[in-house]
Amino acid sequence: MDTRKLREALGLSQVEFGRLIGRAHQSIRNYEAGLSVPPAVYDRILKLAQERGLTHLVLEPEPVGNADHSQSSEKMAHELLHEIFSVGTKKDVDGILVNLANFVEAIRSRSVAQKRRKAG
Repeated sequence: MDTRKLREALGLSQVEFGRLIGRAHQSIRNYEAGLSVPPAVYDRILKLAQERGLTHLVLEPEPVGNADHSQSSEKMAHELLHEIFSVGTKKDVDGILVNLANFVEAIRSRSVAQKRRKAG
């Protein structure tokens, strides 16, 4: 979760942002330095981002060139799923799961086809 991007997009200092989400500015500094955001605070920040139409800022993936890309992608997927299960209806969640299953199947099919081309 990139709290700095959200805070800067809102034009707030660390102190102001901390007050908005009920945390001390030292906590905001720690989150921006990469320390883990507690679940209750995570939910408040995500809700704030959703209310302001800025969810993409806090859940933005890291660049592909990053050595920890697979880890950051996994973290982002986890955060997105958390958001879906937190705010989505059962119908939303069911639709997402169907789409994910279809996507996984397409990736598997592509992988099999690529292996066949290499082997043949």
